[in-house]
This record gives sequence, C-alpha cells and structure tokens, in this order.
Amino acid sequence: MALTDNLIAYWALNEASGNALDALGSLDLTDENGVGTNGAGARAFVAANAESFFHLSTAAFQTGNIDFTLAVKVALTDIDTTQMLLSKYDDGTTNTEYALFFEAMGEGAGRFALAVQGPTAGFTVLYADTFGTITPGVTYCVVGWHDAAANTLHIAVEGVQDTLPYSDGTLAEAGLFRLGAAGQAGGLFLNGLLYYAGLWKRVLTAPEQATVCTLEYPFTAPVVGLVYGGPLPSGMGTTPFVPPPPPPPPVEAEATGGWLTPQQIANLRGAPAIPCGEPGGPPCPDDDEDAHAPATAEAVAAVDTTTARPGETLDAEARAQALTPVVAAHTLALAQADLLRRAALAQAEDEEDALALLLVLLEEL
Repeated sequence: MALTDNLIAYWALNEASGNALDALGSLDLTDENGVGTNGAGARAFVAANAESFFHLSTAAFQTGNIDFTLAVKVALTDIDTTQMLLSKYDDGTTNTEYALFFEAMGEGAGRFALAVQGPTAGFTVLYADTFGTITPGVTYCVVGWHDAAANTLHIAVEGVQDTLPYSDGTLAEAGLFRLGAAGQAGGLFLNGLLYYAGLWKRVLTAPEQATVCTLEYPFTAPVVGLVYGGPLPSGMGTTPFVPPPPPPPPVEAEATGGWLTPQQIANLRGAPAIPCGEPGGPPCPDDDEDAHAPATAEAVAAVDTTTARPGETLDAEARAQALTPVVAAHTLALAQADLLRRAALAQAEDEEDALALLLVLLEEL
C-alpha cells in the first residue's frame, strides 16, 4: 500500500505567506491573522497574535469509529503554556473529535498528547509518557492514531510509542479543523514552527510512520543523477541520470607523433592482433634483445641478497644474471607507459582528458 492511499489531506506548510495549501488540492486552510514563515520550509506561529489556519467542517475531516492517523512535525518556541498542534472540535471540552497538542500543566506536563471524544466514553487523553518531556526549539515528529479493529489509541513521538485501550471511536461534529489553535473561536494558540501536517483515514504502519517523519509528500527520496560539479542542492527535487562523455576517438599515429606502435593503434580500432615478428607486430620471445641485456648496477644494488639455495649467497655477477630478464621487462613497461602518457597528452586538450585517454590505452596493453 502506498503512503498516499487514504491520505485525506497533506499541508507541506512551505508557503512564504497566506493560506496553507493542500498537496492533494481540495482542502486548503485559511490563514488567520497572518501566520509567518521561518524561510526554511516551515510556517511560524506567534501565539500572541492568535495566528492559525482553519477549515470549516466537512465529511473529509470527520472520523467517527474508524481508523485514522494524524501527523505533524513541530518545534515549540516555548513550553510554558498548553498549545494546540492540530484539532477538530467545538469550544470547550465537549464535542472534541480529535486533537494533537502539547500539555504544559498537570498530569502530562511537558509532553505531547492525543485527545479524542466518543459518543459514550467522554474526553480521553493519551500522553506520550514513554518519550517524556520535550525541549523548546527542537523539532519533533508527532503521530497519533486510532485503530478501530484493535480498539486502541496510540501516540508516537520520534517513533517512541504509547498505547491506550479505547473502544468508543470519535464524534463526528461540526467543529472547525485547525492547525495551531483549538475551537470555534480559537484558543491554546501555538507558539512555534509547523513543518507539515497530514490526515489519513487508515492506520499507518511503523515503517510508514518513519517515512512520513523523514520525507515530505509525495514521500519519495530525490534521485540525484551523476552530474558534473557534484550533487544537486537540497530541495531541487529529482534529476535525470547524466552519463559521462564518450571516450575519445581512436588515436592515429600522426596525432601522436608516431609514439604509438601499429599494434596499439590496431588494438584501439579493434583490429586483430599483429603476429609477433611481423612488421608492426611485437618481438617474439627469442628475438627480444632487451631480455638478454645486462642489468644495470643500480638495479642490482637495489635488490636484497638473493639465495639460490638455503644458506648459499649468490655473488653480484650471479645476481645480475638472474635479475636480467626481470629488469628488462620492468624497463620495457616503464618505457611503454611513458610513450602512452606522451601520446595521451598530445591527443588530449587538457590533463583531465589525457588521464581518460591514458586509461583506455593502458587497458589495451
């Protein structure tokens, strides 16, 4: 099931000013008294100004004895007063349908809470006791839900959950739906930031709640392609994959001043190998004069004492003779690498292109 299934409304609250827009498009909330912004993806509520968002009651906001989930991300400026995050009810403690709020006094002081009222059970509150007290200025993801099949109420703060048996459902009344305040006339105004709010008419699983707390609507992580200059800045959304540029064209002998052998050029073009001993081909093993060249004194001196058998040390002449093929092969490899480097630099426009070409040439050796 997708997180957008049974999602009734989602307010990203990233507007610079004005109404809170519903991402699904049908349940925009009216700005009351000029809710501000923090300039970084949240709306800033000032309790002293009685700021909030509201919507008249509709069937979409009403619940009853059904599954539903409420979710907000909030940071309180202070924790001195009880403050409403999200609510739907008439004035007072009667006709309360549901509410997520911060409790500053009494039994649940310093904690977030979920409140509902059913037809017979009356006003019921579940405090987030397991998570405990909160800190001003810290951002919290708060999720509250009713599981009609299990007959339970739940609240989770940053994934830490509390549960309460509850079998009465909720009222379906005409009270206003609000963010940042409560009741028809308003009250318990929020002093802080709201980053988003959402309403689902189903129970979200624990992994779904974690996703809601991490990603905003439509709850998919941006896919950043391979682009030159690094990843896209945060908030720029998705970008298609940008492939690296194609490899440089085959290197002609003229373009390299003749530094590449015919066999290397043939390899770059995908042509068959030139047999050893043939014009343009590699020397055959018996014809490799370098293999019989004496080792240099420096090469011999750089090698530790070599023993032919345990306890027997070879003299300098014997060591030189034993090392001659190894040194010759090493010298030839260095010469080839230098030729390829110069060929790459001659072909390329800059050092970065030269490195790319050099890697291609080395693979052909």
